[in-house]
Amino acid sequence: MPALGSLARGAGRSELRRHRASFDRLPALALPLVLVVALAGCKSGRKPVAVLAAASLARAFAELEEIVERQHSGLDVQIEIGGSQQLCRKLVELGGKADVLAVADYRTIDNICRPGGQARFNIQFATNAIVLAHLEHSRFTAEVTEKSWPEILLRPGVRLGLVDPDLGPIGYRTLLVWQLAGRELGQPDLAGRLRARVAREHVAPHESELMQLLQTRAIDYAFVYRSTAEEHNLKLVKLPNSYNLGAPDRAADYRAASVQVKMRRDEPPKRVVGAPVIYGVTIPEKPTNPRGGEIFVRALLGETGRRVLARTGFSPLSPARCPERDRLPTALRALTR
Repeated sequence: MPALGSLARGAGRSELRRHRASFDRLPALALPLVLVVALAGCKSGRKPVAVLAAASLARAFAELEEIVERQHSGLDVQIEIGGSQQLCRKLVELGGKADVLAVADYRTIDNICRPGGQARFNIQFATNAIVLAHLEHSRFTAEVTEKSWPEILLRPGVRLGLVDPDLGPIGYRTLLVWQLAGRELGQPDLAGRLRARVAREHVAPHESELMQLLQTRAIDYAFVYRSTAEEHNLKLVKLPNSYNLGAPDRAADYRAASVQVKMRRDEPPKRVVGAPVIYGVTIPEKPTNPRGGEIFVRALLGETGRRVLARTGFSPLSPARCPERDRLPTALRALTR
Protein backbone atom coordinates (compact mmCIF):
# COMPACT_ATOMS: atom_id res chain seq x y z
CA MET A 1 0.00 0.00 0.00
CA PRO A 2 1.34 3.45 -0.87
CA ALA A 3 2.48 5.62 2.01
CA LEU A 4 0.74 8.86 2.78
CA GLY A 5 3.89 10.88 2.30
CA SER A 6 2.32 13.48 0.06
CA LEU A 7 -0.57 13.89 2.45
CA ALA A 8 1.82 14.51 5.32
CA ARG A 9 3.70 17.08 3.30
CA GLY A 10 0.44 18.84 2.46
CA ALA A 11 -0.61 18.84 6.10
CA GLY A 12 2.58 20.51 7.27
CA ARG A 13 3.39 20.29 10.98
CA SER A 14 0.73 17.93 12.14
CA GLU A 15 -0.45 14.77 13.75
CA LEU A 16 0.24 13.10 10.42
CA ARG A 17 3.90 13.15 11.33
CA ARG A 18 3.04 10.66 14.05
CA HIS A 19 -0.05 8.87 12.80
CA ARG A 20 -0.54 7.36 9.36
CA ALA A 21 -3.74 5.61 8.39
CA SER A 22 -3.81 2.30 6.53
CA PHE A 23 -7.08 1.13 5.00
CA ASP A 24 -7.61 -2.48 3.96
CA ARG A 25 -10.80 -3.91 2.56
CA LEU A 26 -11.99 -7.31 3.75
CA PRO A 27 -13.50 -9.91 1.39
CA ALA A 28 -16.86 -9.21 -0.26
CA LEU A 29 -19.72 -8.24 2.08
CA ALA A 30 -17.28 -7.72 4.95
CA LEU A 31 -17.03 -4.33 6.59
CA PRO A 32 -14.04 -2.20 5.55
CA LEU A 33 -11.88 -1.53 8.57
CA VAL A 34 -9.86 1.55 9.36
CA LEU A 35 -6.55 0.53 10.89
CA VAL A 36 -4.29 3.13 12.38
CA VAL A 37 -0.61 2.52 12.99
CA ALA A 38 0.54 4.73 15.86
CA LEU A 39 4.12 5.70 15.14
CA ALA A 40 4.49 7.21 18.60
CA GLY A 41 2.61 7.06 21.85
CA CYS A 42 0.64 9.81 23.52
CA LYS A 43 2.55 12.88 24.50
CA SER A 44 3.72 12.39 28.06
CA GLY A 45 1.23 13.58 30.64
CA ARG A 46 -1.38 14.68 28.11
CA LYS A 47 -4.89 13.32 27.80
CA PRO A 48 -5.75 11.97 24.32
CA VAL A 49 -8.53 13.48 22.22
CA ALA A 50 -9.58 10.92 19.60
CA VAL A 51 -10.71 12.63 16.39
CA LEU A 52 -12.16 10.68 13.44
CA ALA A 53 -12.09 12.84 10.32
CA ALA A 54 -12.96 12.51 6.65
CA ALA A 55 -9.84 12.24 4.52
CA SER A 56 -10.48 15.59 2.83
CA LEU A 57 -10.21 17.30 6.24
CA ALA A 58 -6.71 15.96 6.95
CA ARG A 59 -4.76 19.14 6.32
CA ALA A 60 -7.24 21.49 8.01
CA PHE A 61 -7.50 19.27 11.08
CA ALA A 62 -3.73 18.86 11.28
CA GLU A 63 -3.40 22.63 11.53
CA LEU A 64 -6.21 22.81 14.05
CA GLU A 65 -4.59 20.06 16.10
CA GLU A 66 -1.43 22.09 16.51
CA ILE A 67 -3.40 25.18 17.55
CA VAL A 68 -5.51 23.29 20.09
CA GLU A 69 -2.49 21.57 21.63
CA ARG A 70 -0.63 24.86 21.87
CA GLN A 71 -3.56 26.49 23.65
CA HIS A 72 -4.35 23.47 25.85
CA SER A 73 -1.11 21.88 26.97
CA GLY A 74 -2.92 19.02 28.71
CA LEU A 75 -4.41 17.63 25.48
CA ASP A 76 -2.96 15.26 22.88
CA VAL A 77 -5.12 15.42 19.75
CA GLN A 78 -4.95 12.14 17.81
CA ILE A 79 -6.43 12.25 14.31
CA GLU A 80 -7.53 9.21 12.33
CA ILE A 81 -8.61 9.77 8.75
CA GLY A 82 -10.79 7.68 6.47
CA GLY A 83 -13.92 7.54 4.39
CA SER A 84 -16.90 9.03 6.20
CA GLN A 85 -18.98 5.85 6.05
CA GLN A 86 -15.98 3.83 7.25
CA LEU A 87 -15.55 6.02 10.29
CA CYS A 88 -19.24 5.98 11.17
CA ARG A 89 -19.33 2.19 10.87
CA LYS A 90 -16.32 1.93 13.13
CA LEU A 91 -18.32 3.60 15.89
CA VAL A 92 -21.66 1.90 15.31
CA GLU A 93 -20.76 -1.58 14.12
CA LEU A 94 -17.34 -2.16 15.67
CA GLY A 95 -17.91 -0.45 19.00
CA GLY A 96 -15.14 2.07 18.43
CA LYS A 97 -14.67 5.15 20.60
CA ALA A 98 -14.06 8.75 19.60
CA ASP A 99 -14.34 12.21 21.08
CA VAL A 100 -15.02 13.95 17.74
CA LEU A 101 -16.44 12.67 14.45
CA ALA A 102 -16.26 14.92 11.37
CA VAL A 103 -17.60 13.74 8.01
CA ALA A 104 -17.67 15.06 4.46
CA ASP A 105 -21.44 14.62 4.18
CA TYR A 106 -23.37 15.52 7.31
CA ARG A 107 -26.06 13.07 6.21
CA THR A 108 -23.82 10.10 7.00
CA ILE A 109 -24.13 11.01 10.68
CA ASP A 110 -27.91 11.03 10.29
CA ASN A 111 -27.94 7.80 8.28
CA ILE A 112 -25.48 5.73 10.34
CA CYS A 113 -24.62 7.25 13.72
CA ARG A 114 -27.97 8.62 14.78
CA PRO A 115 -29.88 5.31 14.25
CA GLY A 116 -26.93 3.53 15.86
CA GLY A 117 -27.22 5.62 19.02
CA GLN A 118 -23.91 7.40 18.47
CA ALA A 119 -25.05 10.97 17.77
CA ARG A 120 -27.50 13.28 19.54
CA PHE A 121 -26.66 16.32 17.41
CA ASN A 122 -25.18 17.08 14.01
CA ILE A 123 -23.45 20.40 13.28
CA GLN A 124 -23.04 21.55 9.67
CA PHE A 125 -19.85 23.57 9.51
CA ALA A 126 -18.41 23.94 5.97
CA THR A 127 -19.10 23.58 2.26
CA ASN A 128 -16.98 22.54 -0.69
CA ALA A 129 -17.31 21.81 -4.42
CA ILE A 130 -16.34 19.02 -6.81
CA VAL A 131 -13.64 19.57 -9.44
CA LEU A 132 -11.86 17.38 -11.99
CA ALA A 133 -8.21 16.92 -11.00
CA HIS A 134 -5.29 15.92 -13.19
CA LEU A 135 -1.51 16.35 -13.52
CA GLU A 136 1.10 16.89 -16.22
CA HIS A 137 1.33 13.15 -16.87
CA SER A 138 -2.40 12.85 -17.52
CA ARG A 139 -3.33 11.89 -21.07
CA PHE A 140 -4.62 14.91 -23.06
CA THR A 141 -3.98 17.17 -20.06
CA ALA A 142 -3.50 20.21 -22.31
CA GLU A 143 -6.89 19.71 -23.95
CA VAL A 144 -9.19 19.17 -21.00
CA THR A 145 -11.57 22.03 -20.23
CA GLU A 146 -14.94 22.65 -18.61
CA LYS A 147 -16.56 21.78 -21.94
CA SER A 148 -14.29 19.03 -23.27
CA TRP A 149 -13.83 16.85 -20.18
CA PRO A 150 -16.60 14.29 -20.92
CA GLU A 151 -15.22 13.54 -24.38
CA ILE A 152 -11.62 13.37 -23.14
CA LEU A 153 -12.40 11.04 -20.24
CA LEU A 154 -14.09 8.65 -22.66
CA ARG A 155 -11.13 8.50 -25.06
CA PRO A 156 -9.33 5.14 -25.37
CA GLY A 157 -6.49 4.73 -22.89
CA VAL A 158 -7.63 7.40 -20.43
CA ARG A 159 -7.58 6.02 -16.87
CA LEU A 160 -10.20 7.33 -14.44
CA GLY A 161 -10.19 6.80 -10.67
CA LEU A 162 -13.03 6.78 -8.16
CA VAL A 163 -13.55 6.46 -4.41
CA ASP A 164 -15.79 3.50 -3.52
CA PRO A 165 -19.26 5.08 -3.16
CA ASP A 166 -20.04 2.75 -0.25
CA LEU A 167 -17.03 4.01 1.72
CA GLY A 168 -16.75 7.76 1.14
CA PRO A 169 -19.11 10.57 0.07
CA ILE A 170 -16.74 11.79 -2.65
CA GLY A 171 -17.45 8.45 -4.36
CA TYR A 172 -21.20 8.76 -4.57
CA ARG A 173 -20.97 12.51 -5.13
CA THR A 174 -18.85 11.79 -8.20
CA LEU A 175 -21.63 9.56 -9.55
CA LEU A 176 -24.14 12.34 -8.85
CA VAL A 177 -21.98 14.86 -10.71
CA TRP A 178 -21.83 12.52 -13.70
CA GLN A 179 -25.61 12.13 -13.71
CA LEU A 180 -26.23 15.87 -13.47
CA ALA A 181 -23.65 16.62 -16.16
CA GLY A 182 -25.26 14.06 -18.44
CA ARG A 183 -28.66 15.71 -17.99
CA GLU A 184 -27.28 19.17 -18.73
CA LEU A 185 -25.23 18.04 -21.73
CA GLY A 186 -27.95 15.91 -23.25
CA GLN A 187 -25.98 12.71 -22.65
CA PRO A 188 -28.23 10.55 -20.42
CA ASP A 189 -25.82 7.62 -20.62
CA LEU A 190 -22.76 9.64 -19.54
CA ALA A 191 -22.69 8.41 -15.92
CA GLY A 192 -22.88 4.77 -16.99
CA ARG A 193 -20.20 5.16 -19.64
CA LEU A 194 -17.83 6.90 -17.21
CA ARG A 195 -18.42 4.30 -14.50
CA ALA A 196 -17.57 1.56 -16.99
CA ARG A 197 -14.20 3.25 -17.59
CA VAL A 198 -13.11 2.89 -13.95
CA ALA A 199 -11.01 -0.25 -13.56
CA ARG A 200 -11.45 -2.24 -10.36
CA GLU A 201 -7.88 -1.49 -9.27
CA HIS A 202 -8.59 2.22 -9.61
CA VAL A 203 -11.37 2.25 -7.00
CA ALA A 204 -9.95 3.66 -3.74
CA PRO A 205 -11.34 3.46 -0.19
CA HIS A 206 -10.99 7.19 0.44
CA GLU A 207 -9.81 10.40 -1.17
CA SER A 208 -6.24 10.30 0.16
CA GLU A 209 -5.61 6.99 -1.57
CA LEU A 210 -7.26 8.30 -4.73
CA MET A 211 -4.64 11.05 -4.63
CA GLN A 212 -1.94 8.40 -4.37
CA LEU A 213 -3.25 6.76 -7.55
CA LEU A 214 -3.11 10.09 -9.35
CA GLN A 215 0.29 11.14 -8.04
CA THR A 216 1.89 7.76 -8.81
CA ARG A 217 0.53 7.94 -12.38
CA ALA A 218 -1.76 4.93 -11.97
CA ILE A 219 -4.65 7.09 -13.19
CA ASP A 220 -5.01 10.22 -15.29
CA TYR A 221 -8.07 11.92 -13.80
CA ALA A 222 -10.18 11.95 -10.64
CA PHE A 223 -13.11 13.97 -9.34
CA VAL A 224 -12.20 15.37 -5.91
CA TYR A 225 -13.06 18.22 -3.58
CA ARG A 226 -11.73 21.64 -4.55
CA SER A 227 -9.88 21.84 -1.22
CA THR A 228 -8.08 18.56 -1.95
CA ALA A 229 -7.00 19.66 -5.41
CA GLU A 230 -5.65 22.92 -4.02
CA GLU A 231 -3.90 21.17 -1.12
CA HIS A 232 -2.03 18.85 -3.48
CA ASN A 233 -1.31 21.57 -6.07
CA LEU A 234 -3.14 19.63 -8.76
CA LYS A 235 -4.27 20.93 -12.10
CA LEU A 236 -8.03 21.24 -11.93
CA VAL A 237 -11.04 21.87 -14.11
CA LYS A 238 -13.74 23.88 -12.38
CA LEU A 239 -17.18 22.51 -13.12
CA PRO A 240 -20.35 24.59 -13.57
CA ASN A 241 -22.42 25.32 -10.47
CA SER A 242 -25.25 23.43 -12.12
CA TYR A 243 -23.52 20.14 -11.33
CA ASN A 244 -20.46 20.71 -9.10
CA LEU A 245 -22.56 20.32 -5.91
CA GLY A 246 -20.95 23.50 -4.61
CA ALA A 247 -23.79 26.00 -4.93
CA PRO A 248 -26.34 25.93 -2.08
CA ASP A 249 -28.78 27.93 -4.19
CA ARG A 250 -28.83 25.07 -6.74
CA ALA A 251 -30.00 22.48 -4.21
CA ALA A 252 -33.30 21.92 -6.04
CA ASP A 253 -31.41 21.16 -9.28
CA TYR A 254 -29.06 18.71 -7.56
CA ARG A 255 -32.03 16.66 -6.33
CA ALA A 256 -32.59 15.49 -9.91
CA ALA A 257 -29.79 12.92 -9.40
CA SER A 258 -29.68 10.00 -6.98
CA VAL A 259 -27.66 6.85 -6.31
CA GLN A 260 -27.96 3.74 -4.14
CA VAL A 261 -25.34 3.65 -1.36
CA LYS A 262 -24.58 0.95 1.19
CA MET A 263 -24.49 2.83 4.49
CA ARG A 264 -24.47 -0.07 6.95
CA ARG A 265 -23.46 -3.69 6.53
CA ASP A 266 -26.69 -5.06 8.00
CA GLU A 267 -29.03 -2.87 5.94
CA PRO A 268 -29.96 -2.64 2.25
CA PRO A 269 -28.58 0.28 0.23
CA LYS A 270 -30.15 3.70 0.77
CA ARG A 271 -31.11 6.15 -1.94
CA VAL A 272 -28.89 9.22 -1.65
CA VAL A 273 -30.22 12.28 -3.46
CA GLY A 274 -28.01 15.00 -4.89
CA ALA A 275 -27.41 17.92 -2.52
CA PRO A 276 -24.82 20.65 -1.90
CA VAL A 277 -21.58 19.48 -0.27
CA ILE A 278 -21.91 20.18 3.47
CA TYR A 279 -19.61 18.79 6.16
CA GLY A 280 -20.87 17.66 9.56
CA VAL A 281 -19.37 17.17 13.01
CA THR A 282 -20.59 15.64 16.25
CA ILE A 283 -19.32 14.47 19.63
CA PRO A 284 -20.23 10.76 19.70
CA GLU A 285 -22.06 9.23 22.63
CA LYS A 286 -19.89 8.05 25.52
CA PRO A 287 -16.64 9.79 24.49
CA THR A 288 -13.54 8.98 26.50
CA ASN A 289 -12.60 12.67 26.76
CA PRO A 290 -15.79 14.75 26.39
CA ARG A 291 -14.11 17.96 27.53
CA GLY A 292 -11.32 17.49 24.98
CA GLY A 293 -13.84 16.78 22.25
CA GLU A 294 -15.78 19.91 23.12
CA ILE A 295 -12.60 22.02 23.07
CA PHE A 296 -11.67 20.73 19.62
CA VAL A 297 -15.16 21.32 18.18
CA ARG A 298 -15.29 24.78 19.75
CA ALA A 299 -12.00 25.63 18.04
CA LEU A 300 -13.32 24.25 14.73
CA LEU A 301 -16.51 26.32 14.82
CA GLY A 302 -14.93 29.52 16.12
CA GLU A 303 -12.96 32.22 14.37
CA THR A 304 -9.74 30.19 14.46
CA GLY A 305 -11.34 27.18 12.84
CA ARG A 306 -13.04 29.29 10.19
CA ARG A 307 -9.69 30.83 9.25
CA VAL A 308 -8.07 27.39 9.00
CA LEU A 309 -10.91 26.05 6.88
CA ALA A 310 -10.84 29.03 4.53
CA ARG A 311 -7.06 28.81 4.21
CA THR A 312 -7.27 25.13 3.26
CA GLY A 313 -9.88 25.52 0.53
CA PHE A 314 -13.22 25.14 2.35
CA SER A 315 -16.04 27.63 2.70
CA PRO A 316 -16.87 27.70 6.42
CA LEU A 317 -20.45 28.30 7.48
CA SER A 318 -20.63 31.28 9.83
CA PRO A 319 -22.27 30.58 12.08
CA ALA A 320 -22.45 26.82 11.81
CA ARG A 321 -25.90 25.23 11.63
CA CYS A 322 -27.46 22.76 14.04
CA PRO A 323 -31.16 21.88 14.13
CA GLU A 324 -30.73 20.38 17.63
CA ARG A 325 -29.13 23.34 19.41
CA ASP A 326 -30.88 22.40 22.66
CA ARG A 327 -28.81 19.19 22.72
CA LEU A 328 -25.47 20.97 22.31
CA PRO A 329 -23.02 21.59 25.12
CA THR A 330 -23.58 25.14 26.33
CA ALA A 331 -20.25 26.40 24.97
CA LEU A 332 -21.19 25.30 21.44
CA ARG A 333 -24.65 26.88 21.29
CA ALA A 334 -23.30 30.39 20.84
CA LEU A 335 -21.32 29.20 17.78
CA THR A 336 -24.33 27.80 15.92
CA ARG A 337 -27.76 28.83 14.76
